[in-house]
Amino acid sequence: MNKNTEIKPDWRVIKIDEKGFWRGELAKSIDEMFGVYLYDENLNTYICSLTPSVELMFLGHDYGLVEGLSDEMAEQIHEAVLCTPVDEPVTYMDRRTVERLVAANPDRCAKATEFVDLSECETLNEIHDEARECFHTGSLSF
Repeated sequence: MNKNTEIKPDWRVIKIDEKGFWRGELAKSIDEMFGVYLYDENLNTYICSLTPSVELMFLGHDYGLVEGLSDEMAEQIHEAVLCTPVDEPVTYMDRRTVERLVAANPDRCAKATEFVDLSECETLNEIHDEARECFHTGSLSF
């Protein structure tokens, strides 16, 4: 038996409901707001906990607007969402929480390799950059 078996990454993309974090006029104008994150399903991280966490790399926001907004207001919201600073490009969530989110909303999780060719990426930064580029150009949508 080979004890040095390599476990290959299993890149996934998940949408997490974040509407509750938005306030004011913007919150009234959006129907739904998701943070979109990339993560390796095969990687567990332990941070100040005995239970495993998942490292979530932020790709961007996916949102829907309420009906009847003017084009000008829709553009203002789009700019506000795009220009919102990201304090944490990487965040951590308990593995069980991620599993519950996926089980409750399987349509909000997908294999990243269905949308993004990560075969040429050699570093974690390259993988994150490639996935972000695909998300922002619209080729990574589900």
